[in-house]
Amino acid sequence: MDVNKPESGAYNEGGWAEFELNDYLNARVIDAFQDDWKQLFKQVRVRSTVGNKSTSTSYSDCFIFVPSISELFGADTGEFQVEPFTVEGTAISHFVGDKSRICCNAIGNPVRYWTRSPSLTWDDYVYSVTATGSNQPVTSLDATNVYARIMLTM
Repeated sequence: MDVNKPESGAYNEGGWAEFELNDYLNARVIDAFQDDWKQLFKQVRVRSTVGNKSTSTSYSDCFIFVPSISELFGADTGEFQVEPFTVEGTAISHFVGDKSRICCNAIGNPVRYWTRSPSLTWDDYVYSVTATGSNQPVTSLDATNVYARIMLTM
């Protein structure tokens, strides 16, 4: 038995609301900011599918979060312009193509990064964005060398 897996057997069960990355960003990372900076952040309700192959959604109150697959690809493909992805957010106008979605690490190398969108066909996976800016529909939640492109609300 895998002690990190919920009893249901689905790693992505609960979606963004239950992901460790959400807890980390909205507890440890937000606490690392000085008080005068923290006062600038606005808490928002972030919507995500709940994982475990479900099309149901839930909300999380966040100061820091990662984008959804529809926020990154909504303008490019009809694949993410359907339920449940449409309720995770609308396309962000900056992300108009693969090149604009590329995210680099501290030394300038393009890297793969997480979205908050669980896969609908695999209960151990979420969507991520590849180093070339395209979507990767099956990324295991226990994958290594996957980065977080964070979004802050002020």
